[in-house]
Amino acid sequence: MTCACEAYDRLIRDAIIVAAALIASILAVVEGARWAAAIVLAATIVLVTVGCIVAALGQRKRDHALDLIGEGHGTMPLGPVRRECRRLRADRTRGSLARTFDRIVDEALSRPALRVRGIRPLYERAVVAAVAPDLRAVSRLIRTERASAQGLALAERLLRYGMSPLCGHDAAALRAELRHILGALNGA
Repeated sequence: MTCACEAYDRLIRDAIIVAAALIASILAVVEGARWAAAIVLAATIVLVTVGCIVAALGQRKRDHALDLIGEGHGTMPLGPVRRECRRLRADRTRGSLARTFDRIVDEALSRPALRVRGIRPLYERAVVAAVAPDLRAVSRLIRTERASAQGLALAERLLRYGMSPLCGHDAAALRAELRHILGALNGA
């Protein structure tokens, strides 16, 4: 986690330096310096590249924080962990997570609509239908103020990660994960 934070901070400083060079070279172009046009182009390419890397590292940092919270380390005095805990506990995040669980159950239990060829849900309808009551219980508990950050992190990971039991073919594995999430949401 600290390596990702340090790399992120270092790249932000680099981006500021490149942005300053870009601004200076743009001013030089405006004043008629022909040599500065190449620097504008190079600095723009570097700034866009650094921006993409910063975005990826930022997501990696948030993912690590989410993993730590899900493992029960939500009280760690790290800025990214504290920010993720606040985000997870926010009404907006809890509402969005709960609606996503409800939507998945609704889609799995409803008659399949005509789909465009090649597009299918990331989950197996039969697996989700088999655990629908557990998914609804998770959704209800997520909406409550007492939902723990650890349980919320586990619920978000279940939805976000393509290797989670939600995307698998084993209803028993998904049911076990949902029971684990319910226990964590209750603070058990």
